[in-house]
Amino acid sequence: WGALKNSSIRNRALTISAVVGSIQTAINQGDYILLGTFSAELMPKVFLTYLATFLVSVYSASRLMSEDQKTVRILSKKTQ
Repeated sequence: WGALKNSSIRNRALTISAVVGSIQTAINQGDYILLGTFSAELMPKVFLTYLATFLVSVYSASRLMSEDQKTVRILSKKTQ
């Protein structure tokens, strides 16, 4: 969860979550929205759609940072 302390990762994950979450919500709940039958019972699903996208983005960035750090350590050992 250290990646959440990184404002760049956090902000990028929020942006991705807003865009992708909105697309997923339109796909999954769009018929309810267009018909005007969207109800409070659907709010947890919409929230989880955005949350899952945010968490996947943070996790992916965290793993990438971890792999980059490993690569740097390996390369620095080879140059010594």
